[in-house]
Amino acid sequence: MWNVRFARLGFAILGWLFVALTFVQVYLAGTAVEQLGGTKDFSTHQAMGFVIMIIALVLLLLSFTARLPVKMAAASALLLALMIVQSILVRMVPPNLEALHPVNGFLIALLGLWVAWRGLSFIRAPLPVEPERPVPAPATVPPAPEPHEPKEDDQL
Repeated sequence: MWNVRFARLGFAILGWLFVALTFVQVYLAGTAVEQLGGTKDFSTHQAMGFVIMIIALVLLLLSFTARLPVKMAAASALLLALMIVQSILVRMVPPNLEALHPVNGFLIALLGLWVAWRGLSFIRAPLPVEPERPVPAPATVPPAPEPHEPKEDDQL
């Protein structure tokens, strides 16, 4: 059961790291925007996005290891899906669809904050009860065959 406890602790810590890195991600985007006096180099912003995506994947895996409720595993899966969509949105051909990149980033930050906040409540929560393994029934020995006395017909 210790592995479940450590997985829950890891889930909570990574959840808050995810949130912190989304704020760093917004800062990195701001430093690259030309209109804000930025460098026009989004490579650090892009690299940080991949790091955040890996953290989202680990969060999903930890949600299963930590035996979190289905709601938390689904939220972690949605977080990973939104991160994948985020990397696709930046390369969309129509600029209108590309403009959804910051909107999706905002949704990612909100969902990440919810996952991290809820993750804290599972650190000291009671662990799920292990299902009892069925005890195998004792093997039944078939009754011994009745001793059989030879008859006259058997002697032929």
